[in-house]
Amino acid sequence: MSSGAPYTEMLGGDPYNNGRGRARPPGIERNTLERDGFASLDVRASREVKFGAGKDARALTFGLDAFNLLNRINYGSYIGTLGSPLFGRPVSAGSPRQLQLSARFKF
Repeated sequence: MSSGAPYTEMLGGDPYNNGRGRARPPGIERNTLERDGFASLDVRASREVKFGAGKDARALTFGLDAFNLLNRINYGSYIGTLGSPLFGRPVSAGSPRQLQLSARFKF
């Protein structure tokens, strides 16, 4: 889990003719807006099956990994440009729930 990162509100033009195009509205400081927080639950379950005993024992391990198990939407970047119809809205998201199967043989 983490709290939302800040981002800056911008005008979206070059009103000061300095060639940067990243001007803020008058009276607005940097990092005044805040994104949504991030939360993800990752879980691993595994089972080891042994063959033989002693020094010559072999083992087969099966695993199941679940990433973002609760399938929460974790938004990435937001639009901070005032003139945009997407102002204040997220335009990217992290990965959805993912499952991974694995097997390992030890000899």
